[in-house]
Amino acid sequence: MSVSRSCYYHWHIAPKTKQEEENEQLIEKLKILFEKGRGTYGTRRLKNRFAEQNIIVSRRRISRLMVQAGLWCETKKKFKVTTDSKHNKAIASNLLERQFTVSEPDRYYVGDITDIHRQEGWLYLAVVIDLFSRKIVDWSMDNRMKAELVHQYQFKNRNEAKQAIFEYIEVFYNRERIHSANDYLSPVEYENQQKAVS
Repeated sequence: MSVSRSCYYHWHIAPKTKQEEENEQLIEKLKILFEKGRGTYGTRRLKNRFAEQNIIVSRRRISRLMVQAGLWCETKKKFKVTTDSKHNKAIASNLLERQFTVSEPDRYYVGDITDIHRQEGWLYLAVVIDLFSRKIVDWSMDNRMKAELVHQYQFKNRNEAKQAIFEYIEVFYNRERIHSANDYLSPVEYENQQKAVS
C-alpha cells in the first residue's frame, strides 16, 4: 500500500471526529449493558436498554459497535423435539391452545425441563413459569429425570450447578432479564407495574 508519509502522520495525529468520540462512548455503555445482560442481549434488547437511558441508537449501529467491541451474543441452540407422541398412551389435553398472553398473574403456569451437563453426569432442572410475567415461580433439580443459563456452562458438581442456577433464576432471570412479552421489563418489574396500575 503506498501512502505518503505526510498523509499517514496527518491521519495519525488528526483529532477524532465527533462520530468517533460518540462511538467510543457508546461502546463503553454497550459493554456495561451487554455484561449486565450476561451476554444474552442482542440488538433489540440493547436498543431498548439504551432508550431507557434516553439514548436513541439504531439496531444496525448497535450491531456494528458490537462487532467493533468484539461482543457476540450467546445464541440459543436450535430447538430439538424430544417428545414422542407416536404411542397408544393417554396424551394430556392442550388447555392453553397456544394462547401464551394472559391478563392476570398466578392463573396460568407452564413448565419446562432442561438437562445440565456436569463433569460427574447429568443434572435435570424443572421450572414452573407464570405466563403473565414470565417469572419463574418454582424450580427443582435432581440427578434423575423426574421433574436458559444452562447451555453455556459446564459444572464440576451438583453444588456448583445448584448455586449458579439459584443465582441465575432468583437474581438475574426474575429481577434483571428483560422480556419482550413484558414490554422489555423484567418479570418482577412487570408484576410491580401491573399491580400499580390495578
